[in-house]
Amino acid sequence: MLKSGNQLIKMLDEKLLDLERIISEIDMDDVVRREIMTTKEFASYSKLSFEKISELKTQKKIPYYEALDRVYFYKEDIDNWMKSDEYISLLKQSTREAG
Repeated sequence: MLKSGNQLIKMLDEKLLDLERIISEIDMDDVVRREIMTTKEFASYSKLSFEKISELKTQKKIPYYEALDRVYFYKEDIDNWMKSDEYISLLKQSTREAG
């Protein structure tokens, strides 16, 4: 059933208020603090190859996020992962293979 102009305006106004409430609840400081890296940036930052990162992602050995068919990494999560024995071992292995 078609809504009258006034009903449609009231419905849109309610939706707008809902969106404003949701936006006001977002902690923008947290959003800004969380730096996001692409796979290319992560590869440069971590000194790991794109292929190695893809392999680790497939094995679910690194923290990553997918949105809109793209993969992203939170720098904070990656910094924590890079302190792990697994990363140190991978870095040593890639250094040996290169040298």
